Amino acid sequence: MRYLSLFIFAIILSCNGQKKAAMKDKNGMNAGKEKLTLLLQDNYSGSDVVETLIIKDAKALKSFYSKINRTRKPGLTVPEVDF
Repeated sequence: MRYLSLFIFAIILSCNGQKKAAMKDKNGMNAGKEKLTLLLQDNYSGSDVVETLIIKDAKALKSFYSKINRTRKPGLTVPEVDF
């Protein structure tokens, strides 16, 4: 009986611990971190393998769109991004 009550008490405390962690995250634990913005999502990119790219400059963005636009008619316009 003693072990059962300790087990139930531990479960109750662990549930409260998760609520506290979630509240800390909402109150700005991630403050100062940059957020990513999805510009375009499509099923075809001209690549044979699945990959996720993080583009950090305008030259890489133009290069990526030129690779996509090789087979697309009409091609996609390169979005204006402030790097």
